[in-house]
Amino acid sequence: MDRKSKWWKTPGLDPRMMLILTFMGMFALTGVFELGGNLFLQYFEVWQASLLTMVVVSAGAAFIAFFPIRSLRTAEARLDTLLNGSPSPQFVIDADHRIIFWNRALEIASGIKLSDVYGTTDSWRAFYAAQRPTLADLLVDGMVEKIPEWYKGWITRSQIIDGSYEAIDFFPQVGKNGSWFYFTASPVRDDKGVIIGAVESFIDVTRRKRAEEVLEANKLLIEDSMELAHMAYWEFDVPTGMFIFNNRFYTLYGTTAAREGGYRMSADAYVKNFVHPDDVGLVQAQIAKSQVIQGPGTLSELEHRIIRRDGEIRYIRACIRTTRDETGRMIRSNGSNQDITERRQAEIAHKESEERYRAVVEDQTEFISRFLPDGTHVFVNDAYCRYFGLNREEIIGHRFRPEIPAEDQERVKRLFASLTPDHPVDSIEHRIIMPDGALRWQWWSDRAIFDSSGAIAEYQSVGQDITERKQAEIALKESGARFLTFIKEAAMRLKTPLEVVEGNLAGVVEDVEKGDVICADISLQLKLQIKDLEQIRKNITELNKGIVDRSGELSEASKKFLTE
Repeated sequence: MDRKSKWWKTPGLDPRMMLILTFMGMFALTGVFELGGNLFLQYFEVWQASLLTMVVVSAGAAFIAFFPIRSLRTAEARLDTLLNGSPSPQFVIDADHRIIFWNRALEIASGIKLSDVYGTTDSWRAFYAAQRPTLADLLVDGMVEKIPEWYKGWITRSQIIDGSYEAIDFFPQVGKNGSWFYFTASPVRDDKGVIIGAVESFIDVTRRKRAEEVLEANKLLIEDSMELAHMAYWEFDVPTGMFIFNNRFYTLYGTTAAREGGYRMSADAYVKNFVHPDDVGLVQAQIAKSQVIQGPGTLSELEHRIIRRDGEIRYIRACIRTTRDETGRMIRSNGSNQDITERRQAEIAHKESEERYRAVVEDQTEFISRFLPDGTHVFVNDAYCRYFGLNREEIIGHRFRPEIPAEDQERVKRLFASLTPDHPVDSIEHRIIMPDGALRWQWWSDRAIFDSSGAIAEYQSVGQDITERKQAEIALKESGARFLTFIKEAAMRLKTPLEVVEGNLAGVVEDVEKGDVICADISLQLKLQIKDLEQIRKNITELNKGIVDRSGELSEASKKFLTE
């Protein structure tokens, strides 16, 4: 059975002529409806689009109603062509909910042909997984009070056509991933006002809804980002000279729109109410500058203090964009204010810390320097500059490296190579060649400073001249060597006479034991040994004097005992 035969074999055809005359224009202009939706739905609210639709439909219906129709068959053929040429899915049901029209666009969208549903009450199959009433079904039954139960999305009664309803809803059964439709349903009445059917039309607004979802997601992302960044947006109405604020802006400033009397505020009132007195001139100058600066679009920034309504002083960073037309007239100004109090407080604290650090290091007699891994100095104190006879400007920003004797260079390299996050500090003593060629000794404590990735960011070194100490150590070492030589010589001088005395006394004892002695010989021998012992005593006294001279820790009594 083709479409034309269905039209003529449908029971109750007489009232259908009236339906044709009433709704032929509506369906015929659905193409215009679709075009209008695509062109205007992105700019207007849904009710505005439906208003446009109803106006177009009503005008079309009036035009078609008065258009000369020579025969019902000609009208039916024309209607069939127009309805099936519409890009919008549409269906019509009679008073018994039987489908009497199902256009080609709906066949394509649903995958259900007219021949499969004609004369049935299965209009729901195109849109739902289980049987349920469509909006047209509810209108035919006059059960408008049930509409909210079946349609949870946006739905409203038409303000133009009595008894019609408009809605937007998501249909998961339509399309690969479901589709969003803007759809309308209108009851069809006879000349006595009795409902004899209903027509339901659809416009696919999936792309628009997807775009809205993306837009909403981006909006939430922006809102979250501004919240995390402590930022607020504002606009400046050029004709009135008024700032336009919002709730986020007022929250940043510790106030509300109710307290400030609305969302609009003059530039003078803003400065008076919120800008710190010491920064008023700075802000006023920036406002005046933004009004005269040339260029189609300029961006400027300003940091200043504000006083919140709760009395707290905060720092903000204002970014201002000014837009001008081709004549140079300012047509728009907008921007954002960001709370940077924590950053500014950290900067102030860092500056104060740097000043305290500088005051401490400048008072030190030790040499203090900081330098990058390539040797470029970023800081030196006055003691460092005085020691090398250079100005700070001659060192800072330059790769200043004092000359180190070749035999000490390898040790210095090994020390710096040994510094790691687990072993960041070490010390070393080495010689240095001064600009005048003098050789001096230095002691350095070197610390490596690492960044978050574990790489060396810079070095800090604290040093001092230890030349005098090293010279004293060298002198003491040399003195010790001489003293050792003296002791060895003294020991030899004592050892030989003692061995002689020991031998002579042993000979005398042996002669006495044998009885081969003469008193005169023994007396002579003993006198000689006494003389040798006196010489030994002199040698010991001389040795003691040498010890006393090299020892400063002996008491006076001990010194006297040893040398007398």
